[in-house]
Formats: sequence, structure tokens, C-alpha cells
Amino acid sequence: MIGKVLQYFREIFIAAPGGKWKLLIFTSGLLIIILFGLAVRLEAEFPGDFCLSCHEMQPEYYTWKASAHSRMACTRCHAGATWKSRLEYKVKTFKQLYAYLTKSYYLPINMQEDLDNEVCLSCHTVNRVVTASGDITLPHERHITKVEVACTECHMGIAHGNIAMRQLTLDGSFTAWTAAAGQAQMVRKNIVPQMSTCMDCHKSKEISLECEACHTRIGNPESHQVPDWTSKHGKLAKENLDNCINCHSYASSDLNLEDPTGGTVNKAAEYSRRNPFCADCHDMLPPSHQGGDWMSDHGKAAKPNSEPCLVCHSVGKPASAIGAPAQTYCNKCHTGIHKRGNWRRQHPKNVRVEGGVSEECFTCHSERQCARCHMQGT
Repeated sequence: MIGKVLQYFREIFIAAPGGKWKLLIFTSGLLIIILFGLAVRLEAEFPGDFCLSCHEMQPEYYTWKASAHSRMACTRCHAGATWKSRLEYKVKTFKQLYAYLTKSYYLPINMQEDLDNEVCLSCHTVNRVVTASGDITLPHERHITKVEVACTECHMGIAHGNIAMRQLTLDGSFTAWTAAAGQAQMVRKNIVPQMSTCMDCHKSKEISLECEACHTRIGNPESHQVPDWTSKHGKLAKENLDNCINCHSYASSDLNLEDPTGGTVNKAAEYSRRNPFCADCHDMLPPSHQGGDWMSDHGKAAKPNSEPCLVCHSVGKPASAIGAPAQTYCNKCHTGIHKRGNWRRQHPKNVRVEGGVSEECFTCHSERQCARCHMQGT
């Protein structure tokens, strides 16, 4: 059979008059058909359901399904906007297939490089100046062309809620992800850029940090307009710290409020220590500390309730300047029984009373301080 085919081609393209021209035309036509097929294949977009055929992609699939980009094929973004990037992507799919078959991938599964701005700009425009809320001035054209900010630096959670960066897929429990699980992750805080993202970028590029640089409507909330706000705000912050974080979170992006660090009494106090906005005032000596013999009288002020003192002061020596605004700490003067022998080993016996721990300890210390060691079992 093969011999007959070769004989046929020989008679048409070699032996026959003008055979070489026929061979050239045939070969050129075949090449055009192959290139056309390749071009169609490069432009082909894989639907999301195709990605779901690998259970490793369940987290990405269900978060994408719950996102504003759910009508866009995965390859519309991940394959890039140029023929070169699409061709490179097709080659990479073979590497991904190999990793899938051999289970040689690393967790969490994420992209190895950021998306180019061209991918986003194939659908979106840089002419947007004001956000949907109307409060924030955000000239996209200036950010992209002048400051050269990548779209994904701000909008990294828009399609998948940042689940890889937040290491939610680190345990490899892919099959646990359902439509409901994906929907639960695609909430505003995981999608919309946080103020800390904006402020960190402004700081690094030495751009204005003034509120008016971005916000069109600036005004004090009603709660801030009460008399003696400076003396009352701490109590309100303790009752509802999340309300403060709505505007002032940019200054404490590196603070884990769940960790009992610094020996402070409550989360609001811990928050204020790490927040430069708070420190602008907290670093100043309060009126109560000025004049008279404060060194002798401060004990009377602290005895009824030492909690306000521990907003700025620590009981022990702060580990660093971040530990507390005031570097004057209680044990700097009040050494007392803490200097007798090995206090760390002796104190469980000395502080124990019937029903728990002596109340005297908590005139200086807080339960959070105890937890710093005892929660570790030391």
C-alpha cells in the first residue's frame, strides 16, 4: 500500500512534466493548512470545566466560578495576549501534565510569573479615574504608564481570592473545595485591594500619604465629634476595634492581633503600639504626666486601673522600640520580689492562692502576659 502511494507521488511530482512545481504548490498548501490549524489551536480557549478535569484545580475552579471573571475562559488570562505568550503557554501545559501524572508539583500551586498588564488591558481601560464608590480618586493611567504598577499588584485576588498566597491550598485537600467553599472565599476583603496595599506602595515610592491624595470626601465620623474624643477614643476602640481598622489599617499590616505580644491588656492597645498613626499622639507626654511630682503620684493614678498605663508602657523591658511607645517600663524601678533568686522558677509557688492567681499580680501584669509563656507549655 505504501509502495503504491510513493509510486503515485513519483509519477505526479517527479516523472510528470512540471512535477517540481506541482510538488512546491502541494507542499506550500500543506504547510498553510498546518499553520492555519496551529493558529486556530493557539486562539482556542479552554473552558473552566476543562481545568476541573484535574482535581488539583478544584480550589481555583470554584473561586473563579464565584468571581466576576467567571464568564472568561481560563486561558484568556493565563495564556497571555500575544501569539508568543500563547505558544509558550501551550508548551508549559505539557510540563504541567507531567507534574500532574508524576505528582511532582509543589504546594501551594500558583503561577510562576505575574500576568502582563496587556492581558488586563485587552478588556479593561486605563481611563478610569474614580472608583465605583466615588470616594477614591484612582487614575489608572498614571499608575500604569508613569509609576509602572502592575495590575495584579492591586487586583491579585480578583479571580481566585488570593487563596494560594494565603496558603489555603497548602494541605493538598483539593476535593474538600466545593462551590460553597469557593463562594465563601470570594468576599470583599479577599478581592478588593486593601488600604495597606496602597499605603505600602506609596511609602516605597515616596508618594503622598495624605488622605486628600486619594479620597475625595474626607470628614470626621460622627463618633469622633463627641467632646473629649482624645480621652474617650481608647475605650471605644476596645469595644469595636474593627471600626478603627476600616480607616487606619494601613499602619498595622504586619500586626497579628491574635498573638499576645508586647504584654498589653487588650487588642486595641496592642494595635495602637504598632500603628504610626496612633503613635503621632501617643509618643507625646500626656498632660497628666506634666507638672507636679508625677514620679511620686503615678502609683495612685495607676492603682485603681493600670490598663490605660499599659497602652504606652510595658511591665518588663520592651524587646524593641516597637514594643511600646514609652521606653519607661514598670520593672525598671519596681524590681521587688522579682529579683529574689530564680524568679521564673519560683513564681508559680509565690503567686498561687486558693482559687487561682493572686490579684496583686494583675496590678502590673495581664493575663495575656502569662499566656506568652504558659500557652507554650514552658
